[in-house]
Amino acid sequence: MERTIIRNFGGAMKRAVLILAILTMMIAGCGSIDWFPLADPNAPASITVTATPASPVVGGSTNITATVKKLDGTAVADGTTVSFTTTGGTLSQFTATTTGGTGQATVSLTSSSALSFTVRASAGTVNNTTTVTFVSPITVTTNSASISSLNGGTAVITATVKNTDGSNVTDGTTVTFITTAGTLSATSATTTGGIATVNLVVSPNTASQNITVTATSGSNSGTVQVSVT
Repeated sequence: MERTIIRNFGGAMKRAVLILAILTMMIAGCGSIDWFPLADPNAPASITVTATPASPVVGGSTNITATVKKLDGTAVADGTTVSFTTTGGTLSQFTATTTGGTGQATVSLTSSSALSFTVRASAGTVNNTTTVTFVSPITVTTNSASISSLNGGTAVITATVKNTDGSNVTDGTTVTFITTAGTLSATSATTTGGIATVNLVVSPNTASQNITVTATSGSNSGTVQVSVT
């Protein structure tokens, strides 16, 4: 019994030595293979995406810029391809290459709707996103959406006017106002900080209805409703 155990143990040792010898020869024969390759130091390692402006007006455009860097934080080589996708709006192109030694590639985005979209840029194995919100060139609001038909009242009508890049128009820009009922305190007003206001006055005992006030600046206009109930 004891001799059998020793004999089996010896056989196992021989097999282990044989397997080790075979593995040693296999590794020696593959000496040129890099079993643990390092990452390519020139490949894209990070990407940031920006939109300028971030809130353009409907009908305007924004520049989407992707900045791609290598592992050491420096710009990737010129000619690196960057791919772009969007959840809405229209991209000027779906790919662009980095130029100027900056690691940057740029496309533009336009929209005919006042909505927010997510734009994604990808280079190699890295990607990132930015959000663009298109805004109306003129937005009209009121501080009182409802006025009593019995007692009457006053609603402040506010028009906010934007340039094509989403910034406020110059102070002193004229905005005209018209209404389907009631009386306006003025038919026009000028902007301060992109905002122009007038008052809508509804007399007591006015019939129940929806009053529409329209504000216009240049070729752009917007409306707001005030309910008389």
